[in-house]
Amino acid sequence: LRSFASREFSVGYFKQLLSTSCDSSVCLQRLISAPPVFCRSVDEVTLSARQLIFKSPWSSSGRGVFASELPLGDAAVARLSGFVKSQGGFLADRFYDKLLDFAMEFYVRPEGDVDFVGFSVFDTGEGGRYGGNVVASQDCLRKIVVDAIGADPDCGNFLEWLAEQNKRCLSQMLGGRYSGVVGIDMLAVRDAG
Repeated sequence: LRSFASREFSVGYFKQLLSTSCDSSVCLQRLISAPPVFCRSVDEVTLSARQLIFKSPWSSSGRGVFASELPLGDAAVARLSGFVKSQGGFLADRFYDKLLDFAMEFYVRPEGDVDFVGFSVFDTGEGGRYGGNVVASQDCLRKIVVDAIGADPDCGNFLEWLAEQNKRCLSQMLGGRYSGVVGIDMLAVRDAG
């Protein structure tokens, strides 16, 4: 369970999700094509972006999360070195222009089948700290997500495809090894356009 909850596991999960095939190129175009990386030392930070976000392997509610510009300053290097010493590494990712924090919620059955339960929409403040959830019907939460992603005709198809791909990946990676609720946090981001 500890390994499943690690951000190192999530990096492998995201790579598995990106390796899937899609009937429509629209689906994969909506996913960020460069996954985050898991680093075991500060020297492994090789992402090329102006600003990065770093996350310790095990943290919640925005603790253990911070952003830094490149090149890394002494304070960032010290904090990342602390993550390496205490937790074995850290996740490094590009810092995106976020429009919405949301999650897809699933239930993994003991035999490995996976059900999509619904959406969760939540707020995070400065530095990624959890601020609270939107309490509303699933229809309302889905509309919030669709509006953030872009209400073009393919958006609903994309969300259905994404739920199906997550069900497949969760079944492959957790089936028979875990049963219970799984939430996959996501971002709707503003792209270059």
